[in-house]
Amino acid sequence: MAVVSAWGDDGAVARATEDPGNMIVTTITAVLGPFGGDLAQVLLVTSLFAALLSFHNVLSRYLFALGNAGSMPPALGRSHARHASPHAASAAQSGTALALIAVFAVTGMDPVTQVFAWMAGTATLGVLALMALTCAAVLVFFRRSRVDTRFWHTALAPALGLAGLLVCLWLTVANFPTLIGGSPALALAIGGVLVAAFALGTVLTRFTGARPGTLPSPDAPGTVTGNDTGHDTAGTDLQEETR
Repeated sequence: MAVVSAWGDDGAVARATEDPGNMIVTTITAVLGPFGGDLAQVLLVTSLFAALLSFHNVLSRYLFALGNAGSMPPALGRSHARHASPHAASAAQSGTALALIAVFAVTGMDPVTQVFAWMAGTATLGVLALMALTCAAVLVFFRRSRVDTRFWHTALAPALGLAGLLVCLWLTVANFPTLIGGSPALALAIGGVLVAAFALGTVLTRFTGARPGTLPSPDAPGTVTGNDTGHDTAGTDLQEETR
């Protein structure tokens, strides 16, 4: 609304088409002057760093938990002997991110309209699907185990959450080409990658006998133990939080 007020209806559309990546900063500079524009740039960079750090930590924790559960290579489930941090998973995540950035740079992809839009759209769709599956898993778990029979906690609340997430997921899928700023073919390809990743994870879990969310037995072949990896109760607590 503020951007449209600053440029007008036609001017906002023209500006967004001409320079979508710098439109917000340009608007702030036009209204508040150079200092306002510079301040907006600093706030943008620091907020992006905070977001990147958050995503990195979340992915590292997931890799760490999956490594401990046997769904990913056991090396990812190692914690640092001194700091008890998931250093192997963190390093793997950093390496993957650097490899993707290198590919984007070599292919000359636009950092805003392509890299950010595609990756943000992919993450949004994937997270919504995972959250919907989690709500369904809560319903199934308490239905089978009966460890908690409170209706609101085990049935109504997760059912309402599932219904809301399914609506959001449907809206996201229906408007996914617009969300990523691409064609329907590109949207279909990205959706296919997510489905393939889910199917691959399911198959690997079946073949490896891993139980996501649980630690493998200490006597199982290839199990990572505290004596040779530095895995300790801090690592277990980390996995419990991820679960």
